[in-house]
Amino acid sequence: MQIMWKECLESASADIILVDTCQTYYWYHTIGFDNCFRIGVFCVPFNLFDRKVHGKSPCVEFPPKKWSGYPNLLTESNRWSLEVGTGLWNLVPSIVKRYFDQSWPESLDDSPSLATLWNKYSFPAISAQFSFNRINFNKEYLFKDYIVYRATYSPGFDVTWGPTRFYRGEFLLINAHTKIMQTLRTGLPTFNKTFLTTFDSVVVTPKFDGSLVNILFIPFKHPYYKLLNLLFVANINKFGFFLVGSKQKLVMDDRLRKKFISVIGDFDNFISSYASYFKDDLKTLHFEMMTELNSSELNVYYPQNFCKFIGCTTFTNDTRHFTLAKPSDERAISQKTFKTIEECQVYLDKLHHKLLMGDTLCEPEGCVLYFWDAQGRLLDITKSKFPEYLAVINPKKYPEEYQKTLTNPLLAQRFQKIRNIKEKLNTTGLKNEIYMFLDKHTGDRKDFALYVHSNSRKISEFQSELQKIANAMRIKPKKIRHELFRHYPSVENTLLSIFARFDEITEKD
Repeated sequence: MQIMWKECLESASADIILVDTCQTYYWYHTIGFDNCFRIGVFCVPFNLFDRKVHGKSPCVEFPPKKWSGYPNLLTESNRWSLEVGTGLWNLVPSIVKRYFDQSWPESLDDSPSLATLWNKYSFPAISAQFSFNRINFNKEYLFKDYIVYRATYSPGFDVTWGPTRFYRGEFLLINAHTKIMQTLRTGLPTFNKTFLTTFDSVVVTPKFDGSLVNILFIPFKHPYYKLLNLLFVANINKFGFFLVGSKQKLVMDDRLRKKFISVIGDFDNFISSYASYFKDDLKTLHFEMMTELNSSELNVYYPQNFCKFIGCTTFTNDTRHFTLAKPSDERAISQKTFKTIEECQVYLDKLHHKLLMGDTLCEPEGCVLYFWDAQGRLLDITKSKFPEYLAVINPKKYPEEYQKTLTNPLLAQRFQKIRNIKEKLNTTGLKNEIYMFLDKHTGDRKDFALYVHSNSRKISEFQSELQKIANAMRIKPKKIRHELFRHYPSVENTLLSIFARFDEITEKD
């Protein structure tokens, strides 16, 4: 295929990075290339070309010559955003050459806004960048001449690469007559998973496991004020118009709003702490809210309510600029600055060690890293999560780390899910039943085998009860029948072996 490619490409100066009609190019980390795109050469199924392509071993010519359908092309101003779906092979080389010639955006601030893309390419073109049904535009509010849209990813399909990282809870305002779209509220981008290698400085902050609060500030002089003032129940004070929302809501629902007020107290007093941010620009202030209430949605346990100020995004219809909270700001998130990734990694390792030793000032989830250039532009945001946090979320993927976390009392108490498990963990009843079952038998090993066989249903009931307890703990239980014969005739050793993992958890508290 590479040879065919070079024969078709006049200059032959660029190699194929990826040719794939199924794999989305945004999942670059699963492919092994930093910059990947996909070329869908065929617009119709193979079996519509010719009878020869039917069956398990179709004979397909490359490039195709029998299909001359229309090309469907999307290229933005960024070189990762190439999408080619065409049966006209002779169109592809020139398009890919254009792709290679495009410039790379120097910072996240240079990434195009959704409003810019919509006005330039329209909604179908934006959706074409994603796999089927991976990006959603939902109508949130309808009022005279205007529609408010919320752009978001489908659950579990957040994009962590390219300009579309900002399509997570971004709100847009469209004029129903002119079809012109404007940015109503920005959010934080999704976090990349790979550290940058070229930067001027990197700032490390804790990664809290709370609820993101996005507060939209609209100055009195801005056109949005007259438009939205009568439509939303908002906070209005001497600074301007405030819409208090969450990651996916322009305006918080009542349940979350009550939590937020219980954390911050009076809103006007709270927001006055950030008076220096309220000028003549649209802004989104980003906070992380932690509550002591038991939550099935979050993993980390917090003994008290508190709130942290992450930073602020200043935006227009076509631009955005994020700044971290100033250290002097009220509730400012703690920050540590480094010049090299090696120094940063040493710091992360020290934090992890402190967490394992029970340091309550270390966040169990991990850290967020903000990479900046010498001009103060934000190059990228990445996250570094601790393995114990990942293990609590997915024990099957990290079984060793999960078991260590369960049996580390200094660490286990930091996770709400483990605290809930321990409160419900009770093996006493099942232990007593198995003890009584074994205590009834007084014969030799042969008689014991017959005894166990004749009580197979009872053994299955024991195993079923043990499985229920293990499911709650999200660990794999031992096979009771195997342990009965392995430790015969010692009843004590049998029980110790069956319940060893459970006893490790409870005895170290």
